[in-house]
Amino acid sequence: MKAHEAFLKKIKERIDNGEYKEHFTLPFMSPEKLYNAIEKKVLQLEKNGGTPILSDPDIDEMIKEMKEASGVAFYLFLKHGFLEKIGDGYQMSEKGKKALKIALRM
Repeated sequence: MKAHEAFLKKIKERIDNGEYKEHFTLPFMSPEKLYNAIEKKVLQLEKNGGTPILSDPDIDEMIKEMKEASGVAFYLFLKHGFLEKIGDGYQMSEKGKKALKIALRM
């Protein structure tokens, strides 16, 4: 097993065990997206000859960046009417559904 595989396996276990659950507070954030971001970074490190391991502060920084990007995406979707508030949550508006259908056809 390569070093990056062992590290990614351990990260996957930590995510699956809910270690980062408290960070998934915004739409557009998910355990899968966090894992994919970590995997991409680790593979890039290995490709460039670095150690394919991230420290906890590195992962915390990635979570911070994900939150910022998710917050901006959420704000833009809401501002442009692609999301609408329902009760205590949000759902895709008709405008958002139409835009998504168009985007998926491209």
